[in-house]
Amino acid sequence: MEKFLADLQRAGVRLSLEGDELRIAAPAGALTDSLKQAMRTNKGALMALLRANATAPIEAFPMLVPDFAARAQPFPLTDLQHAYWIGRDASMEMGGVATHLYLELHCPGLQVARLNEALCKLIERHDMLRAVVDCDGMQRVLQEVPPYRITVDDCSAAPEEAGMRAVEATRTALSHQVLAPQQWPLFDVRATLLPEGCVRLHVSLDLLILDAMSIAVLFREWRRWYDQPSWAPEALEVSFRDYVLAERRLHDSVAVHRARA
Repeated sequence: MEKFLADLQRAGVRLSLEGDELRIAAPAGALTDSLKQAMRTNKGALMALLRANATAPIEAFPMLVPDFAARAQPFPLTDLQHAYWIGRDASMEMGGVATHLYLELHCPGLQVARLNEALCKLIERHDMLRAVVDCDGMQRVLQEVPPYRITVDDCSAAPEEAGMRAVEATRTALSHQVLAPQQWPLFDVRATLLPEGCVRLHVSLDLLILDAMSIAVLFREWRRWYDQPSWAPEALEVSFRDYVLAERRLHDSVAVHRARA
C-alpha cells in the first residue's frame, strides 16, 4: 500500500472522500491503465485509510523546553555532527580529517588584546564554544573553561620575508587542523604581528560545534564586542542542547509516526 500511495503521489493524483464515494483528482494523462486497475483493486483500503486520517485526533508537537540546570549534562550528536565525528577516525576509508573552516584575515591596526577580551565574552555567552565530544559519541558543554589566549607570533620588527614565512607556517599548521574532539577548545585563533601595525589573524573553527549560521553569529558578535566592549546583549534562553533534545522528542512523537505511516 505504501508503494502504491507513493506512485499516486508522484503521478500528482489526489484522493478524497465525499460521503461513501472516492473522489479522484489527477492531471491529464496521469492515470495510466495500471494505476486505474490498482485503484479499483485497493479501493476499500484507500477509503478506510482516508476515513482513519479524517477522524484521527491531531497530536500536538512536543514543546522546546529550556533546561538551564541540565545544560552541562551530556546529550546526543545530531546526525550531521555524528557523520563529522566518525569521519575523523583514521581507520575509516578517506577518514582522519576534520570538517573544518580556516580563515585568514588581514587586519591593519587590530588590537589583539582587545580582540581576545571580546572572544572570551563570546565563549562565556555561547555554550557550544565550550563544548567537547567524548569518546562515547556524546557531547557536553563545560561549565567553566580557562580564559582563552590568542597565540601571538610577533614579527613586527622582522624583515617582511620573515613575517611572510611566519604567516605561511601558521597557515600550514591550521589549514588542515584536526583537533581532538574530547579536548577544549574546538577552535584555534592565532595572530601574526607584521610591520607597520598590520596583523594577520588566523581562525580555525571545527564544524563539530559550529555551522554556517552560527559562524556568522560568532563573527558578528565578536566584532560588536570588539567595537563596543560595554555591549550587554540579552541572555540566551535556549541552548543547542535544548534544541537537540526537543528534536529527538519530536521524531519519537505520535504525530511524526502517524505522518510517516
